[in-house]
Amino acid sequence: MAQRGRQTDSRYPGPTLRDWALAAVGLLFVAGALLVFLREPAMAVGTIALFGGCAALGVRNVVRKRRFARLRPLSVEIVGGVPLRPSRLYTALLGGGVLGVGLALLPPGLDGRLVLLICAGVMVLAGAFLLGGVAKGKLPVGFVQFDEGGLTVGQRTSTFTIGWDNVLGVWPGEFHDNAVLFLSVRDLAALAVRPAEAKARTIARLSLDQRVVGAHVMILTGSYGIDLPLLVAAIEGYVSDPASRAGLAVPRLSAAARPSGRDPSPS
Repeated sequence: MAQRGRQTDSRYPGPTLRDWALAAVGLLFVAGALLVFLREPAMAVGTIALFGGCAALGVRNVVRKRRFARLRPLSVEIVGGVPLRPSRLYTALLGGGVLGVGLALLPPGLDGRLVLLICAGVMVLAGAFLLGGVAKGKLPVGFVQFDEGGLTVGQRTSTFTIGWDNVLGVWPGEFHDNAVLFLSVRDLAALAVRPAEAKARTIARLSLDQRVVGAHVMILTGSYGIDLPLLVAAIEGYVSDPASRAGLAVPRLSAAARPSGRDPSPS
């Protein structure tokens, strides 16, 4: 099943007008809520929680995109054979933040504001779900792993490996204000899927993702603690330079055994 790739500039775009506006509007509403705090404390607290979160998201996006846009890595080295997993702390903090905003919206919602009550209920449930999943070890799920033979993507019940020569395109992007790595596959039938009986289901899901988001693979990289431009540069390097893939099979010294005690870094 051959697919057409996407030709695009892999450099990360800077912040948009929407990012600046989100931060500015959030800060304005927070300032307004502070002015009426003594008169309507419950409403003020809910407004500060909701729009404070919007402001924090806007500021984070502006800072992140400016930093990513400045990154111009010449080369990136990845330790092979090591699963890179999303952070449980990141997921817990996200769940705690959503739960906190939901709880702050409950008092004005219970005061007869139905829309706020619905929003509060949804956020409390979502935050509790994330925190419960982390506590039980069910969240977050998945991993990515670099090996000499290709890139492996782990899911809850299966994994699939994309050979480096089977990567048709990789580029950075955004999805609901999150940094996302998009990847297109040249031939879905050539994927190595484990367990083997999950191959048809995996191909069907990746084909659907291609139609919906424009890429077979979409990885939200924020929870991995990896700068997206560096990850894109690493994959591009292994795809374009077959000789560099041999380094992924080289055993690495532990941090304690290295003279510098530091992990490899991009140059």
